[in-house]
Amino acid sequence: PSDAAVVRVWRATSTVAVTVLDGLSPACVPFASWWDAEAGRRRQLRTPEHRGAWIAARQGRTVASVAQARSQCKTAREASANPLAARRRAARLAAKSAKGHRRAARAVVKSARNYPAALYQRALQAHAAHAVPAGVVSWLSSQDWPVEMSAGLLGLHAAGLWLGRRHAAAPAALEESTSAEERQLL
Repeated sequence: PSDAAVVRVWRATSTVAVTVLDGLSPACVPFASWWDAEAGRRRQLRTPEHRGAWIAARQGRTVASVAQARSQCKTAREASANPLAARRRAARLAAKSAKGHRRAARAVVKSARNYPAALYQRALQAHAAHAVPAGVVSWLSSQDWPVEMSAGLLGLHAAGLWLGRRHAAAPAALEESTSAEERQLL
């Protein structure tokens, strides 16, 4: 084939592809607009103040170490057979206190959860939660369809966002004097 024929085929193919994408875009706009709105809401909550409170709460939770208190109880038990020994009572009191601190720290962490993960992070976690079992099923059954399905879902997600944003960006350049019906037609 000549170069001109290849160019004509390329142009015809690209025109068909653009037409198909233009037809699919309006169906993806609600998904993309919801995604962008939720991502914006989460971005506004991800302030340095919220992050600082969340990090401080998490550090407080790790400081309230029940494992260390349990270790002290075990050591005291091994050191003395008397359950009323001062060292054992002190270790039990420390363990009880650590449990109380841990409960309080959990409550503080729970209240500091107004620093959400970014939406793309949550989406990747959800896809990973799907991909791991799909990989196990694929490995056990010696079939590739679970992994292909997981990859396909990830591709559909990305394509839906791209198509929805592609269509949503086009009407922004229209004049304000056009009606809603004219905007749809355009």
